[in-house]
Amino acid sequence: MSFENQLPPYSNEAEIAVLGAALLSPDALEKMLDLLTASDFYRAGHKLIFQAFANMASKSIDVDIVTLQEELRSNGKFEESGGLAYLMVLMDQLPTVGNFEHYAKIVMQKSIRRNLIDAATLVTGLAYQEAMNLDKVLEQSESAISKVCESNTTTVKSYINSPQLAVEFYNNLADRADLGIRMRGKPCGFSGIDDLLSGLAEGDLIVVAARPAMGKSAFAECVGINFDRINNSPVAIFSLEMSKQSIMSRMHSIMASLPNRAFYRADLRDYEWTMLGEITNKIQNTQIAIFDEHCSTISQITSISKAMQKKEGLGLIIVDYLQKMQSSNSKNSNNRANEVAEFSAGLKNLAQSLKVPVIALAQLNRGVESRDNKRPVLSDLKDSGGIEQDADIVAFLYRDEYYKKKAPETIETQSTLLEIAEFIVAKNRNGPCNTVNIGFIPMYTAFRDLDLVNEPTDF
Repeated sequence: MSFENQLPPYSNEAEIAVLGAALLSPDALEKMLDLLTASDFYRAGHKLIFQAFANMASKSIDVDIVTLQEELRSNGKFEESGGLAYLMVLMDQLPTVGNFEHYAKIVMQKSIRRNLIDAATLVTGLAYQEAMNLDKVLEQSESAISKVCESNTTTVKSYINSPQLAVEFYNNLADRADLGIRMRGKPCGFSGIDDLLSGLAEGDLIVVAARPAMGKSAFAECVGINFDRINNSPVAIFSLEMSKQSIMSRMHSIMASLPNRAFYRADLRDYEWTMLGEITNKIQNTQIAIFDEHCSTISQITSISKAMQKKEGLGLIIVDYLQKMQSSNSKNSNNRANEVAEFSAGLKNLAQSLKVPVIALAQLNRGVESRDNKRPVLSDLKDSGGIEQDADIVAFLYRDEYYKKKAPETIETQSTLLEIAEFIVAKNRNGPCNTVNIGFIPMYTAFRDLDLVNEPTDF
């Protein structure tokens, strides 16, 4: 079937009705400026008129037939928009102002259909570029279609004024109090961290950074295990560094308190095999999904996360780690700081759109190693770009024992003894900054809550 001679989808009548309603009703104009943009209109003159509305609103100019003419003339667009005769037509042909939401919905739907046609044309062109890497073709194609799908907001947004918002805030707080919920987010299984952060809140981007070998991947995995167990909520782990087999090996080690190295040799005693079997059965009942392939870009992580949320729900996203991500924007490919800023902004948007907390691990630069005091600070973030700006929480993992073991006179050994690790919160958008001590057992690469360290861990 050929579409070459067909006009793109649009409704001239709906576009005229929208512009006429906006010209006659300030309330209608305010709401339509929130839903539509000039690019949603098909006719060039209609684009110019709606853009004039937007310009006037930004300058707090009341819209009427006279002020609209002046705005169009000042921009040299009056005749191009149709002139006075056409503006009068807009007012005369409006069926009824009361139906403006219906007219706006029609304009939006037609715009989305045109955008979908453009995206499909782009995808077709990409498919013909056989010199381009197939993964890149699929990524850009999915991104183009996803943008169209995300724009499908065909209902006018409702406005909530301060009195309404105040009542909602009070009622929400009262409901939490009645239910005994003391945190704004969900617990991560480390009581000191939960107290400091008030749990892991939906929409928050939490960056946990450390130097290599500090245990940031193990910490994130422990949080994932705890989150699933305590909240009965699915967790997605995107690993850009470790394979899913390595993560699963570590998960068994953490939950069974068995040395990870024993798994590589299959060198376990009878009672350890029993423990391992019990933990394997428990892991089969967890809701932790591990992704180690096709998850290096924001679009890939977003696509997988949305699919998982739609299919089985999603409570927490963990990305390991931020600087390992790859940019889908060729303009950023030569500027690492811009790339990292793209990643952090994308993860923050993902957290907000899915209404889940996102934990992104990050690497620190080598400057830490040259100082006597090796506790990290915000300036130590590697390729920091927009991390500080986008993250709601920035925390560092630090183990003093690690540097003591690196001393020349010390023989480094794996130990089942509990070490103290510091969780240093350097930025907290919604609360105080402080340091929380947690336990670390090197042999199991496991972090433990110090308040519960003498109690059996029920995974």
